[in-house]
Amino acid sequence: MVEEVGHFFERKSKVQVGDTLIVRTFEGKDGGVIGRLPDGKVILFNKKSTYYDQLGPGQVVEAKIIYEARTYVIVDPLSPPKTGIEALKANLKALKDSEDWEHAVIAEALLYLINMIENLEGKTSAD
Repeated sequence: MVEEVGHFFERKSKVQVGDTLIVRTFEGKDGGVIGRLPDGKVILFNKKSTYYDQLGPGQVVEAKIIYEARTYVIVDPLSPPKTGIEALKANLKALKDSEDWEHAVIAEALLYLINMIENLEGKTSAD
C-alpha cells in the first residue's frame, strides 16, 4: 500500500519500516533535500540510493522506509523523482484523495483545468 504524505493530509497511522510512501521534497536547513511526515518526523533520503543525486526541492518521489527513529525516518527512493508539471499533478492527485474535502474539491478542479489545457495544447500543435 502506498500512503501519501505531506502537510495537506490528515494525520495518518504510524508508519514503519517497509512502508512505501509518496514523498514531497523540500530544502532542509543545511541545503539538503528532505521530506516530512504528517506527524512531524523528518524524512531523510538514503545517500547510497541510485536516485539520491537526482533529488531536489519541489519534487515527488516514491520511497520505502528503511529505518525509523524517534524524530526521523530514512527512505530509499524506488524510482526517479517527478518534477515540473508531473510533480504538480502527483501532488494534486494525492490531495484529491485526502480526507479534507475542501482541499480535495480544489485539487480536482485544478487537475481538470490542467487536463483541459493539455488537451487544447495537443489540438493546436496538431493543426
